[in-house]
Amino acid sequence: MTAGERESPGPLPRPGVGSPVTQYTQINNIDTPGPHNRRRPFGLLHESDLGWLYRRFEPPEGFPQAQHKLEKCRLVLISGPAGAGMRTAAKMLLRTYADSSHLFRVLPTEVEEDAFDPDSVADGDLLLLDLSSVESEYYAKLKEKALYLRAHTKARSTRLVIIVDRAVEEQFEFDESRQFLVPLGRPDPAVVLRRHLAADGLSGDLDPAEYQAFCASLVSSSMNNLARLAERARSSARGGQRLLDLLREAQQAVADRTEEARKLLDGKKDGVVRALALALAMLEGEHRRVVFAAAAKLLTQVEHPESEVPLLERISLSSYLGEVTAVPADEHGGIRFREAGYGGAVAAYFWREYPRLHNVLHDWSASLVGMEELSRSSRLRLADRMAIQLLDADLQDDLAQLVRNWPPARDWPDQVQTVLSRGLAHSRHGRFFRQQFYTWARARDLPGQFAAVLADLCAAEMAAEYPEEALTRLNHLVKRNRDRVDSYALERLLQLVASDLRLYRRLAWRLRQHPPRPDRGRSETELALRVLSPKLVLSTDVRGRRFGSDPTVRRCIEAVWRALMTNLPAPQWQEHLRTWLSECAGADAPDAALLVREVLAGAGGDPRTLATVYVTARDWARSGDRVSRARFALLVIQLINEAQGVVDSDTTTLREKKGRS
Repeated sequence: MTAGERESPGPLPRPGVGSPVTQYTQINNIDTPGPHNRRRPFGLLHESDLGWLYRRFEPPEGFPQAQHKLEKCRLVLISGPAGAGMRTAAKMLLRTYADSSHLFRVLPTEVEEDAFDPDSVADGDLLLLDLSSVESEYYAKLKEKALYLRAHTKARSTRLVIIVDRAVEEQFEFDESRQFLVPLGRPDPAVVLRRHLAADGLSGDLDPAEYQAFCASLVSSSMNNLARLAERARSSARGGQRLLDLLREAQQAVADRTEEARKLLDGKKDGVVRALALALAMLEGEHRRVVFAAAAKLLTQVEHPESEVPLLERISLSSYLGEVTAVPADEHGGIRFREAGYGGAVAAYFWREYPRLHNVLHDWSASLVGMEELSRSSRLRLADRMAIQLLDADLQDDLAQLVRNWPPARDWPDQVQTVLSRGLAHSRHGRFFRQQFYTWARARDLPGQFAAVLADLCAAEMAAEYPEEALTRLNHLVKRNRDRVDSYALERLLQLVASDLRLYRRLAWRLRQHPPRPDRGRSETELALRVLSPKLVLSTDVRGRRFGSDPTVRRCIEAVWRALMTNLPAPQWQEHLRTWLSECAGADAPDAALLVREVLAGAGGDPRTLATVYVTARDWARSGDRVSRARFALLVIQLINEAQGVVDSDTTTLREKKGRS
């Protein structure tokens, strides 16, 4: 097992919550449930993941030209039709150079991020910036930042691929960056599908003429939809079935049935039938009693008038089910739509066609997750289904409003995490939810459990491809209360930066730019001290790089301690110093000397401050384990003398003594 595959510590127990939830990873917009059980530098795509993509990748038209441009200029801008797999193409362009010294990194799509600082780029970094979903007001600024970064890091063997939006590009003045633009086409869907099938182990014989006729209907399909088609075929494969028949069944299951649903529901004027159709769309697979109860809830909330028809003369429940094309799903009373994939189309019909019902649908949807008749797995499935339906209907604002006001329940955090995980992973709306996370993370009135869910998702999912953005949000979550840190978010933040020197240095750089001050509250001071704790400073990341050996980190230690010694009353920073001395006491002499020198540099040579440090170290050494503390205090005193230019020829530092022994 390589260093990059070291196991992570796993999900932390949330405040007031029992077991962690199932999390979702996303590769090339294909959702796969599973734990995040590999630890590697966040934002650095692992070779096994790139290999997974490569086995399913068909180079589009123009790809060789893009390869040549990237090789020659170390920069290429690519554009292509929507759904043509530009992000995968960008990763495959960079994969050629990926090895232990050339690591893949996704740049953030936020203007205020400092990730475009040339100092943040390591030698050989392979950089990807996706501007395809960025708002036009930020587009030009982000592109300018990326080109500036490339110009100042060209000598470091870096390579940069930028995915641009051709329509947005046309709005701007023709500039020198156009020389690097290579338009890409849409890959042949027949070849792409065959690659997916082969990679999934489905390699049955296909009649060429029949297969081409089948693929004629896939000409405008997105790469994501082709992947879903192959996945559906794989998951439903049965022994002895012809591959083409399997593909036809899978196509029926994943087909867009929006128009069918619209025609059916436009022809149904009975409100009871419509309510039942929507209830079934939300609860497909559940017992018919649960579906009817949900429909009754909806009728009540829309204030639908009671029928004046006597009870014995009304339509039977089975007839109502026939009206919405419901059929049995199992022998236990579960029901579903006759056609697979119909539920999403029905739900989309109501969300799109009845905007005045949105508030009612919000309340009704939220009430369903609290139904006692539903099991935990059913509630999570319902939450996931709600998220998918609203996202596919481009109602991301409604989903954000709904999840922020999610009703309390036994497994409330799990439901919220399921919904937000879908939002982050969505190909069109992922950026919206990353920005929403930023807004929520800065809110001082954010509930603790909601903050814990955000922290989990930042560290486990957002950081996988957007580590700088995850870092920013965790930083705000930690400090959202002025007088105390959010300890759960802090642990997540420390786990994140401990994996990669670059992220640790980024956080240290921010602390240096904005050192703790009393008027900002105690949370900033506690955050700085935890980030710069001796244990973390002396640790190494998954690439074996020592944090304390980095000049930026050492300058940050000096800047933070200077701020503490300058801005806090002496008794306060002395207490922090005593804690810091205790954490340093077990370090080897050379490491201890490195740490002490930076803290003493924070005193700025001021005799009074150095004298206070001296007294603090002396008094600290007289408590606890006097032997080990006395040796460390002696080192501090010797380095204080050194800082003041007082050198005793008979005195040798512990570091020098250890080097001679």
